[in-house]
Amino acid sequence: MQRIISTLLEEFHACLDQKVPAILNLIACVKGGKPTPDMLKLCTGMDESYLYVHDSKRKKFKSLCVALSLALPSLSQVNIDLLLGTYQILDKCPWGSGKGYALPSVLRSCSVSGALKQREIDEALLKSSQALERSGEGEFDDDDDALFAMMEISKFLSFPKSKRDDTVLEKVCLTLRRGSNEGHASFDSRASANIVVCALLGSIPALGNGPSLLDSSQLHPETRKDRVLAVKELLIELATNIKDVKCCDAATIGMGILCSMKNPVYHNTTVLIGSPGSTINLMGNTGGGMPGRKVDMNSMPQAKEGTLIGEILSNLKSCLDRRVETNVFYIPRFFQCLHGTPLPGPFAKIAEALLAERFEGGNTLKMPCMKLLSSQIKDRQRSGLDDRDFINLMLYITKLSVPAFHSLLGRGSEAAEMFMSLMEYALPKFPSGTVEQATMHLWEICHKDLIELKSVRCSIALITSFGRILEKARNGVSKKGRSIDMIAPVIISTLQKIVVDTLFPALCNTVKVPGMQTSLEGIHISVKDASSVWSAYNDCLCEVPLLVLRDKKILSV
Repeated sequence: MQRIISTLLEEFHACLDQKVPAILNLIACVKGGKPTPDMLKLCTGMDESYLYVHDSKRKKFKSLCVALSLALPSLSQVNIDLLLGTYQILDKCPWGSGKGYALPSVLRSCSVSGALKQREIDEALLKSSQALERSGEGEFDDDDDALFAMMEISKFLSFPKSKRDDTVLEKVCLTLRRGSNEGHASFDSRASANIVVCALLGSIPALGNGPSLLDSSQLHPETRKDRVLAVKELLIELATNIKDVKCCDAATIGMGILCSMKNPVYHNTTVLIGSPGSTINLMGNTGGGMPGRKVDMNSMPQAKEGTLIGEILSNLKSCLDRRVETNVFYIPRFFQCLHGTPLPGPFAKIAEALLAERFEGGNTLKMPCMKLLSSQIKDRQRSGLDDRDFINLMLYITKLSVPAFHSLLGRGSEAAEMFMSLMEYALPKFPSGTVEQATMHLWEICHKDLIELKSVRCSIALITSFGRILEKARNGVSKKGRSIDMIAPVIISTLQKIVVDTLFPALCNTVKVPGMQTSLEGIHISVKDASSVWSAYNDCLCEVPLLVLRDKKILSV
C-alpha cells in the first residue's frame, strides 16, 4: 500500500507547475514508512502558490484525488503523521482542482484516530462552504469538489443529523440549480456534481465515501423519504436540460445510482411486531440484547407454480405461518432442500429471525439456520446474485453484545462453532473499517468461553478461520485450487496484528503449553484440548510473514 500511495503522490506532484520540496520529502517518508522530524513542519509551512495545477493536467489531477481518497486512509495503519502531512498539503491545494474528493476520507481517518479535533473538522466544513460561495460569485469555475467535501464533512458534525442534512440539502440544490441556470460552472463540473449529490443520501464506494470499495451503495440509516424525493426531483429537472448534454447524462446516471441504493438492512433498533397472519412474531427469548424482527411473509420469494422450489417455499411459508412445535422437525428439511440454491436477500431476514425463535418445549432452529447461512456464503458461486444481505447478517451478529450473542447462538454450542468457522468466508467480505472491531469482539466471546466454560471449540474454529484467510491471501487460491477474490490489504494487516498482539498473550495467560514448565497458572483443560488450541494457533502463526514477527518481537518471547 505504501508503494501505491507514493506512486499516486508522485503523479500528484507531476501535475504541479513546479517542484515542491515538502511533497518530495513526504513521498520519501511514505516509501520509508516513517516521517522525518521536520516533515510536518515543512507541510504546514508550505506556500500555497507552489500548488498551482498545470492547465493541461487538471482532469488527471482530479482523478488522482479520487484515487487518493480510496488509498490514503490506509496510511493511518503505517503512521498517522504521514496522513496528517498529506492532509496539510491537500488543504493548501486550490478549490476546483479536485482536492475536495480526497479531503473527507482523510479527515474521517484523522478524526477516528484522534489526530484531529472537532474544531479542525468544523473549520474544514467552513472552508468548503465558503468555496461554494466564492464559486457562485465567479471566482473559479469548478465547484463539484467543494460540493462533495461540504456534504461529506458535514456528516462528522455534532449537531443533530436531521437539521444538518436539511441545511446541506438546501444548499446543494441551490448550488446545482444556480449552476445550471447561470452557466457559471464548466460542463464537467456540473456533470460531476449531479452524481455527487447522491452521496448526500447514501454511500458511493467508488468515490471513497463507503466503508469498503467492494460494498454496494446503501442509503444512510437516517435518510428520510422527503430528502430522497427532493434529490430525485432535482435530478429529473437537470436531466431535462437539453442545452447541457453532459449535465443531462450525469443527472440520468445519478438517478441510476439512487435506484441501486439499498435500504440499510441491519441496525440496532427495536421493531414492533405486526398483526398475526401477515407477520411472524419472532421476539423469542433473546436476553434483551437481540431486538425483535418484523418478517413480512409477503416478502417471501415467489417461485413458479408447480416447480419443486415452488412446493418447498409454499410448505416453508405454511410452517412459518402456523408456528407449532411439530414444525421444528419439518422446517430443517425444507431448509436442507434449499442448500443447493442461491437464495434472494429476504431469506437472510428469515434466517436471522428464526435464529432467535424458541418454540414450545425449548426447541430451536439454530443449527438449521446456520447450515442455511453456510450454504449461501461458502464454497460456491452465487450465480450472479448479490450475497450482501447474508454477509450483513453475519456482520450484524458479530456486533451483538456477548450476552445477546450467547442467547442467539448458545454458549460454546455447535451453532456458535459453525459461526466462527464461517468467518473464513465472511470476514474478507466485511467492510474494511469494521474488521478490527469485529474480530476483537469475536475473540472476546471465544476467550470468555475458554475461561468460564473451558470450551475450546469456538476458539479453535475462529483461529483456524484467521489462518485460512491469511493462507488464501498468501497463495491467492483456495484449498480446492480455485482462484479467490483479492483480500483487502487492511484486512490482512489487521488479522496479522490481532494474531500476534492479542491472541498470543491471551493464550499464553490462559492455556498451558503441553509438556512445558511454566509459572503461568492457566486454565485446567485436558492436554488434548490444549494441544488442539496451540496446534491451531501454530498453523495460523505460520501464515504471518517473518518480517512482521520480527517487528512485533514475538520471536524473542
